[in-house]
This record gives sequence, C-alpha cells and structure tokens, in this order.
Amino acid sequence: MLDVHVASMWDCLYAPLTNDGEIFNHVRGLTDVTNTAPNWCAYVERFRAHTQLHKYRFRKLAVEKHGVRSAGWPKDQKCQLSLAVLEGVFEAEP
Repeated sequence: MLDVHVASMWDCLYAPLTNDGEIFNHVRGLTDVTNTAPNWCAYVERFRAHTQLHKYRFRKLAVEKHGVRSAGWPKDQKCQLSLAVLEGVFEAEP
C-alpha cells in the first residue's frame, strides 16, 4: 500500500527532474538526481514501468504543460496541477 501511495507522489517529482524538456532545466541543474539518488530513480522507474500502473504515470507532456503554467504563475500564489493542464495528455502519449 505504501508503494502505491508514495510512489505516485514521487512520480510527480521524478518526471520534472529527469525530463529532457527546457522548462525545468534550472531544477535539474540544482538536484542532479540521476547521480545523487540513483536508487530512488531506479525505484520510481520500476514503479512507472509496472504493467498495471504504466498507463497512469505522470507524462512528459503533462510535465511540460504544468511547467509552462507554473513559470507564468504569480510568485505569491500556490500553483497546483490543473485538470485543464492534463487535458489531452493521456491521449497524446501511450
């Protein structure tokens, strides 16, 4: 149960930290998780690849769309993930 609960939250963190898009370059430069936390990356990658969970992973397109939305958000307000950001993401990527 803990894996399903925690790994899905870690997936939302993992995707921007390992995504090759431009929007989160500044974050990847600060964290370098592939080198500083290789065991964590391997764990999340195994979770993301699980046959029953793979189709529900956080998609690259969602990361990019949320990143663009967040970058333009007022700094004094919390920018939460929006359903509008996720629209069409699951259809676009297998």
